[in-house]
Amino acid sequence: MNNKFYVYAYLDPRKKGNFKYGKYEFEYEPFYIGKGSGERSKQHLQEWSLKVKCFKNNKIKSILKNGDNPIITYLYKNINESDSFLYEMELINIVGRHNYKCGPLTNITDGGEGVSGRIITDEFRLKQSIIMKEYFKENPMPKKTRNKISKILLSKNMTRSKETRDKIGEANRGRVYSEEYLEYMREIRKGPKLTHRNKFILTSPNNEIFEVLGKEDLNMFVKNNELSIRKLNQFINKGVIKDTDVRKVVNGVKNNTINCIGWKINQIN
Repeated sequence: MNNKFYVYAYLDPRKKGNFKYGKYEFEYEPFYIGKGSGERSKQHLQEWSLKVKCFKNNKIKSILKNGDNPIITYLYKNINESDSFLYEMELINIVGRHNYKCGPLTNITDGGEGVSGRIITDEFRLKQSIIMKEYFKENPMPKKTRNKISKILLSKNMTRSKETRDKIGEANRGRVYSEEYLEYMREIRKGPKLTHRNKFILTSPNNEIFEVLGKEDLNMFVKNNELSIRKLNQFINKGVIKDTDVRKVVNGVKNNTINCIGWKINQIN
């Protein structure tokens, strides 16, 4: 059994007192419960972590601005991962979450494995998306890391069924975006144009239009939609691919060229 895990609490040094919750007692008010191993308990204080806007980070930044540091106390040490999940859930439940108006904790989940009990609004999702995009724009991942992530995703053969693709298409049609989001997208698209990558316009049999930039994105699009890159390359700027243009079976096996029927691809230099 790997007993390298622990459960910890962040305490507010500005709020000294006798804080008792069941069998747990603190000299300062707790505002976050977590679990982890190694340096996990200290990662919340890192600059990259504090860039994310949330109640917990606002609390930490307020403490730092006051010239103090959050107090980290370890409630359980040298335990296995399963026990760390259970103790974390127990503590969050006993102390209470602020967003449920039943305690001081800034946790947004009930703890344990997964995201049970998490409350996420559309406004929160949008803000987090903008924040993370800005962060990675200023601190881009090394090419080696991006390639590694790409290989992992490709190895999982993450293809979508036609039913799933149809559902996604239906959900996206008629979607209304907030003016804040549209303004953000306008700003990030004002950057220099990547003239070294060609733009491809693909039209589906249902007249849905998709735009992809560069061969790499085109290959990913083709894979996700179970199409044939060879057949699409043959018909760049040549109109709609017809039933008579494809072979439905190769060596007795059905192939993806049949899925290209009705598609059209144009390349813009």
